[in-house]
Amino acid sequence: MHLIVDIRSRHPEDAVIIRYAQNWTKKWKKYNPHDTCTFLIFDQQEAPEGENFLRVKPAGWFSSSKKIASTNPNEIFRAINFSRYAPYDPNIPTLTFVMDMGRWLYDNETNANILRRKEREFEIKRLLKNSSHFIVPSFFAGNELVELWNIHEQKIDILPFVEIEKIPPNKQLFAQNNLPENFFLYDATFGSESNIEILLHEFGKFIHDLYGKTHLILHGNSAKSLKFLTEILRRERLEKWVHITGILDIHSQEMLYQKAKSWIFVGAYNTTKVNVELANSHDLPMILSDIRAFDFYPHAIKIHPNHLENLSEIFSQIEKNHDFNLPEKNIFDEAVIFGQFKKILSKNPKISKS
Repeated sequence: MHLIVDIRSRHPEDAVIIRYAQNWTKKWKKYNPHDTCTFLIFDQQEAPEGENFLRVKPAGWFSSSKKIASTNPNEIFRAINFSRYAPYDPNIPTLTFVMDMGRWLYDNETNANILRRKEREFEIKRLLKNSSHFIVPSFFAGNELVELWNIHEQKIDILPFVEIEKIPPNKQLFAQNNLPENFFLYDATFGSESNIEILLHEFGKFIHDLYGKTHLILHGNSAKSLKFLTEILRRERLEKWVHITGILDIHSQEMLYQKAKSWIFVGAYNTTKVNVELANSHDLPMILSDIRAFDFYPHAIKIHPNHLENLSEIFSQIEKNHDFNLPEKNIFDEAVIFGQFKKILSKNPKISKS
């Protein structure tokens, strides 16, 4: 079997998904050593180191679908789509990973103008129509596919993330960016669904009322929210305690995950983004919303997103290395998970319609 691993991207925030795709592909080849893989990337996109790749041009929504030529007519082709775009060649059965529904529901591009919004809507419809099957990391994400996009449940499988291997970190990150090395890490969006304003208010209580000494680093696409965030930090007197980085390169992100004291997401909406598995793979203590998206993480400190008034106390307890007496971390058998992937990819190649 030859896999076309689709990681096409024009968005810096996709870096962690691309990292996961490369990590997934490496593990796939471990369990399927006779299979081959080619990564599909855009013209100006950085190529995966040491991997076969195929460069393609970004196509407008009005363009016809392209075909990938095979040099071996007897070889079985399957596509694994980690991108936010429709399958490049709809004639190849495509397994699409849906790891962040927010990329569809809250895509920044869709707010630009009517033409871009229509283009994005058309792209999503093509993605849904031309994908043979979907993989989601939680029941919640699968339910969103069924209810919001009318995908038949028989086309969806729920499989947990596989562990993300560590990569060399940027050891100069803290010195280069004047960042503290004692910090909690927030790595997500800054919209209203994230509860970021309440989080920062509770962090302010931790600093000023409970005399906390641990900083907070906000990583993510903050360009459109910078004025909003700056105003909150001024109001909460947190200018010296909270550090906004924007989107860092993947090796700098790795440094954050290797050094963080804890990883936080207390928003009301999340479809189990890859970032939470990155934190889990680094064995970080996690403060998570008590929502269905995080069912696979019973060992996290859970707090209801509508009742965050005790969050400052949790910050303080983590700083003091308090024992929360949490359940054991879920350890999934990767051989079983990839066996399930193999089973899905080996099904009848005919693309079923939703």
